[in-house]
Amino acid sequence: MLTLGALAAVVWSQDDWYNHPELEWQSFETEHFLIHFHQGTERSAREAAAVAEKIYGPVTRIYDFEPPAKTQLIIKDVDDVSNGLAYYYDNKIEIWARPLDFDLRGSHRWMQGVITHEFVHIIQLATAMKFTHRIPGLYFQILRYEDEKREDVLYGYPNVLVSYPYPGVNIPPWFAEGVAQFMYPGANYDYWDSHRNMILRDRVINGRLLSFAAMNSFGKRGVGNESVYNQGFAFVRYLADRYGVEVLEAISRIMAGPLTISISRAIERVTGTPGQQLYREWEAELESQYNQALANVREHQVTGEILVSEGSANLHPVWHPSERKFAFLSNQRSDFFGQTDLYIYDFDSGKSRHVAAMVQSASCWSADGRTLYYAGRSKPGKTGARWLELYAYDLDRRRKKQLTRGERVTSPVLVGNGRAIAFLTLSDGTSNIRLMDLATGEITTLSAFEGGEYIHSLTYDPGDSLLIFDVTINHGRQLLQLQLADGQIVPCRFSDPDFAAQADTRDPVVTDASLLIATDASGVFNLYLSGEDGKHGYVTNVIGGAFMPSVNSQGEVLYSIYRDGGYKIAYQENPPLLEEGLVGIPPEKRGLRPSSPREGPDMALSPQPYEETMSPLFIMPRLMMDYGTIKPGLYFYANDVLDRLQIFGGASVNKLWDTDYFLLFEFRKFRPTLYAQIYALRRHVSQQFAWYDYHGTDDLRFTLLEGVIGGRMALGLHRLWLETTLSQYREHIFQRLGEMSGSFSFPYYKGASLTARWRLDARRPEYGGNMFPTRGYELGVELQGEKNDLIEGFTISTKYSIPVTLYAPNNTLRLMLDFKKYFALHRRSRITAAYEATLGWLSNTEVDNFFYFFGGGPPGLRGYTYYDSTVQGTNLMVHTLTLRLPIFLERNIPFWHVILQNASVGFVAQYGDGFQGSWLGHRYKSSVGVELRLSGYSFYVFPFALAYEVHRPLGDDSKGYRHYISLLFDFYP
Repeated sequence: MLTLGALAAVVWSQDDWYNHPELEWQSFETEHFLIHFHQGTERSAREAAAVAEKIYGPVTRIYDFEPPAKTQLIIKDVDDVSNGLAYYYDNKIEIWARPLDFDLRGSHRWMQGVITHEFVHIIQLATAMKFTHRIPGLYFQILRYEDEKREDVLYGYPNVLVSYPYPGVNIPPWFAEGVAQFMYPGANYDYWDSHRNMILRDRVINGRLLSFAAMNSFGKRGVGNESVYNQGFAFVRYLADRYGVEVLEAISRIMAGPLTISISRAIERVTGTPGQQLYREWEAELESQYNQALANVREHQVTGEILVSEGSANLHPVWHPSERKFAFLSNQRSDFFGQTDLYIYDFDSGKSRHVAAMVQSASCWSADGRTLYYAGRSKPGKTGARWLELYAYDLDRRRKKQLTRGERVTSPVLVGNGRAIAFLTLSDGTSNIRLMDLATGEITTLSAFEGGEYIHSLTYDPGDSLLIFDVTINHGRQLLQLQLADGQIVPCRFSDPDFAAQADTRDPVVTDASLLIATDASGVFNLYLSGEDGKHGYVTNVIGGAFMPSVNSQGEVLYSIYRDGGYKIAYQENPPLLEEGLVGIPPEKRGLRPSSPREGPDMALSPQPYEETMSPLFIMPRLMMDYGTIKPGLYFYANDVLDRLQIFGGASVNKLWDTDYFLLFEFRKFRPTLYAQIYALRRHVSQQFAWYDYHGTDDLRFTLLEGVIGGRMALGLHRLWLETTLSQYREHIFQRLGEMSGSFSFPYYKGASLTARWRLDARRPEYGGNMFPTRGYELGVELQGEKNDLIEGFTISTKYSIPVTLYAPNNTLRLMLDFKKYFALHRRSRITAAYEATLGWLSNTEVDNFFYFFGGGPPGLRGYTYYDSTVQGTNLMVHTLTLRLPIFLERNIPFWHVILQNASVGFVAQYGDGFQGSWLGHRYKSSVGVELRLSGYSFYVFPFALAYEVHRPLGDDSKGYRHYISLLFDFYP
């Protein structure tokens, strides 16, 4: 049962812990789409409907494919995240209503771009499917077992565990994301803007362009994953410009070949030139173009002094009101771009101090400089949402206080004499400005946007009592101002009409009678000073980009500069104004902002209550090698469009008619997820025996049945389960002795249990966290009450004169505790250590050894086999210390259809035992071993985790070496 469950978990995961019974769903139906939305997202849904119908024809014509049914489009707004997902086999798209505000992307109207992007995925990936829409892939699996086992079990514990896919879609992410951003000719909901050009330009100039192999997979730190998107967009544009847009469909259809796995060869079959060679030609062309375009900038660079460079995201510096300090956001302690924390930099020491975790947008200081106000992630509420809320951090007491609940705050700014804070909030994809009285906590709304406008940042102009902000209405940002006296919103008085027409202007900050902004009017984002006195001009001239300025009373400027693969904090003392002719790239090489019309919502649609709709039944054939036999089978699954009901199952059979069946249900309409699981296994074994001078055969059939009913839910970081299990193991004997034969069947085990389980995972996501976890811990407790009836023998019924099975009760409580703690011995090079403790206890010390803890094998002391009789008992204790060193890290080594990214060697020392009696004074055993791990991706997007381990006991040479191999999506255990 354990092995069957482990293999099922490889294919079917339970990652989404929060259900949303509070949502009331409705639907629109258009000619080609079914749009589902919940309360608070209707405006977004109507806009999505209008955009989807507009782009349906152009997208499907490019790829000469239309979905067999209407595409399901789900709009939701249950957390402060921005995302879109295309389930191309389900013909379903999920969109979060919150617009994307990402410092590695330009600013565009969200719903127009994301709907088109995800629908291109649906269509393009459908043309690349190797099998039908009902077969997402195939699985090849291998199970081998330890030789040592108990007499009452058929096989030892698995020591080889392999589950490997052959996917129905085999498209590298650069191509999939590139064509989705390219969209179709004439579409400019997303286009090659200044941010995209900045990231590519920076990589080319610094010799850091991702290789063709590196573009073929995700799994990167810093700006690496975004660079896969970015270079994919650029390379797809290059292919379409050189060979025509029809090349995209042609490559996709070549990749649909059942045995085609190389994108480079697919490109060669279409264009006559291998993809890798085209990449090299494109790379050379980029180098030539950028070197020419940047000649003037290089000669007259003005970049300032770099103060903070650690990490890839150092953003939003804000001067202290009176001291030489500034607050800023940074991911210097994290691997991924969006993991920004709040820091304070001190000029005197040249060091940064960590203030708060998970902070977004600029912070602001109190007038006395003793408090920092910022927008940070809240703890998960009962719905799982981690909203952005307003916090105040007392720098003297080093304590934070949450000031808002459910306001979804960004960009707080002090207003007036420090008595109030203005901030941005969001609802149904639309931003508005609110004001909080710090004394009373009263919040008032200052603006009334309702059409999908997204505001990015605020600044306060005390001289005229204005709030100046940058907003995205269609493409790029523009500056507006809100007059606090009357609430009127008008174009910013500092705005240059030329900038407003063709440039993205953002990040405003008021200084004296001037406004300092970031603008891409020069073809590169630079800082620009605009004053009412007519004084204006650039104050930077950079190769990458300059953003997010902050100016103090002495005229010193801080800003975030994009350079050499990330944002850094730069400083200038009284910067001079530069001649505009010396700044940026030549006008003829600058791109123009498209003037595509803004798509309005479709107001003619009438919402109807959502009707539950199940997806088709998807099938994944599987071929397993199990205990030396070939066992063909399949997995199957289906789910409700909203994923409130899910079904997953599997079946397999071999030539002995050994069968494995399982069926899993999940019901997610309530706060806890309710589930039911059914497992049925059948095995056949033949045994020879002798009775006096006669020889006979016992044909044994074992049938194992198990059913589980339970519920699970999350409370913050805590995971809770409560489940009950019923089990019955039956043996059937067919005996032949000479000319005589007979059969007999009986259950040899009947059990029932009630289990409560709790787990806490306090790890922060990090690169290679499954191989090199550097911090955090995991803690789990499981308490199980068991009613176990195990066969003791037979008797003859005095009433019916037939054999009756006798059972011995083996009831017990079973308690399991496990704890894992992770350490970084050298975080930058990923030399790590991990400590794990596992404890087990049975309340009934007289139970049959069938119910003991088994302390060997992969879950225990790995130098011993799982069923080793010397490491079993009613008590269990295993301590494990692992030291891991990388062999290579974040590489992209192609090997046929695999891309190898990380490799490590680990040294494992263990101490413990499975035993009877007292915990104190027991002579525990020791084991040592070595592990080798490789991780990366198969077929471009499927995680690949290969592990080999060899262990042996200390002080017992008779046991020899134990070997373990696994090839899965992740490392096990």
